[in-house]
Amino acid sequence: MGGDFNTYLHHKESSDSLILGPYSSSEMIDFQELVQELSLYDHPFFGPTYTWSNKQKEMYIARKLDRVLINTLWATSFQNSFVELTAPGPSDHCMALTWINKEIQINRPKPFKFFNFWSKHPNFLEHVLHSWQQPCQGNPMQKLFLRLKHLKPCLRKLNKDSYSDISARVRLKKIELEQIQISTLNGNNSLDKELCVHKELINLEETEYMFLKQKRKSNGSKMETNAPNFFILP
Repeated sequence: MGGDFNTYLHHKESSDSLILGPYSSSEMIDFQELVQELSLYDHPFFGPTYTWSNKQKEMYIARKLDRVLINTLWATSFQNSFVELTAPGPSDHCMALTWINKEIQINRPKPFKFFNFWSKHPNFLEHVLHSWQQPCQGNPMQKLFLRLKHLKPCLRKLNKDSYSDISARVRLKKIELEQIQISTLNGNNSLDKELCVHKELINLEETEYMFLKQKRKSNGSKMETNAPNFFILP
């Protein structure tokens, strides 16, 4: 059983434990009693010690609110299972990925994924049409299969040329905009160029948001709420 429990088991699972010292809130005590009653314990994991933070510079707090709990039956049945806690990304919580077998997951071929922001590229339809018009032999179903197969490397190239490492592209475009803004304010540049780069930055930020949102959705993540979220492992 795993998810966001909105509390933690031990005081050391909070970054302010050194300041506050050993303590147990009523929520922690209830959680401890529940875990003990169900004979559950933390699954070994890879990743950060804390899984949530308030993202506040002045009063920064990080805590382990997300975890995967197992019992002895799981541990003996799935001895090669492991849990990976990923970086939060746009969320304030880490996502926990649970693998039944590490070796199987590593060796599995990487599936092709269509990212929605590709369709916003000005030359998207042109690339698709050019690929789709390549001659194919066979019945209608075979032709459809071959056309889709030919389209995949075309879309991968479009992604590599225009969207690879989208977060880095956003950072570089922000730096470019700041430099142009300074130049414009100094009277060394026209406002048109600044507005053009600003528009490019907005488009890249929208693309980055769509990419991160779709990626987290494909990994099975959910929008975080204040209420505890749970999922039951098979």
